[in-house]
Amino acid sequence: CHHPAPLMQAAALAAVVAAALGYLAFGPNPDVVRIGSFVAAGPERREGEEQEGEAWKRVDVKIVSEGNERCHGWFYRPKAPLAEGSALPPVVVMASGLGAQIDFGMEAYAERFAAQGLAVLLFDYRGFGSSDGAIRNLVDPWRHLEDWRRAVAFVRSPEGLGREVDASRLGLWGTSMAGGHALVLASELKSSVKAVVSQTPHLDGSENRRRNMMPLPQGRGLQGAVRISRAALQDMLRALVGMPPAYIPIVGPPGSVSLMPLEAPELKLYFRKHPPDPSKKGGAWENMAPARIALRVGMYSPIEHVKSISAPILFVAAVRDTLCPMDTIRKAQALAQHPNSSLIQVDSTHFGMYYDAHFEAACSAMVSHFREHI
Repeated sequence: CHHPAPLMQAAALAAVVAAALGYLAFGPNPDVVRIGSFVAAGPERREGEEQEGEAWKRVDVKIVSEGNERCHGWFYRPKAPLAEGSALPPVVVMASGLGAQIDFGMEAYAERFAAQGLAVLLFDYRGFGSSDGAIRNLVDPWRHLEDWRRAVAFVRSPEGLGREVDASRLGLWGTSMAGGHALVLASELKSSVKAVVSQTPHLDGSENRRRNMMPLPQGRGLQGAVRISRAALQDMLRALVGMPPAYIPIVGPPGSVSLMPLEAPELKLYFRKHPPDPSKKGGAWENMAPARIALRVGMYSPIEHVKSISAPILFVAAVRDTLCPMDTIRKAQALAQHPNSSLIQVDSTHFGMYYDAHFEAACSAMVSHFREHI
């Protein structure tokens, strides 16, 4: 006995669902600022190029990552040893936060560490700065972590930096989203990591989702959450069928469908750390990223890895941080296992941490932490 009516109903429902998904993926969306990646350009940074400061020498390096794509980095070699009789310097591996790259103020930390006798490898993820990657500014924590693993392997390898640093004295440093990456990697590498610095880290994806649903100005509100979710789903569906990515702004004003809506003073601080001449930005960076990360970041919770880190961790929290709140960082610090783990609090906003007295206070504590433990 045939039942054509239920079959027809099922077919009709499938057609409606397919049409809805098609519209979601390919229909017009005013919150999407670009379809398809912009083209990498900017300054050409050749492997082996050198620059010299008063206390360090810097050389451009290339690190082979997944799919033979190469990450660009700056290797800082200190001119003075950390201690008398040191044959090779200890090394700190560093990377940037969400949507950022190494020429957005990260070199200030690397130079400070190198001046204190620490070698530094500061690198950009695939898709950022002068690194390879056809899809530019692709923010993906799990992809970033693979680049971190390749950077550490490069530090250890004789074909990389293994002959120039003491990789048995390894430190990890990250800020914002990379502050979370440094914690995840430290939990994987166990005792081979001697010290970790995690500045204003992203820690808890579920907490991020909860904050997003809060009313303005604390969160996006329901309407804002729906809008950014639609853009993210659109980008994810396009990726699934091999279509070019859908981009949304990385930063924007409150109420915008951007990854980080910021009040005007904080927005100004965000751009202050960028090179003033846009042509000097590696990769010809633009204020946009594929929207998929807006949903995927809620699945990423580095705080879950803190208990398995054997190295001492220095957490740096900004008291007035609305992106990576201090309360969550306090919870992470309470989970740290090493007795010399600690937390310092700076009376700053998230992006105020990169400047002036706030930078000096944090950087001084970081240098002390690394010098003591690696």
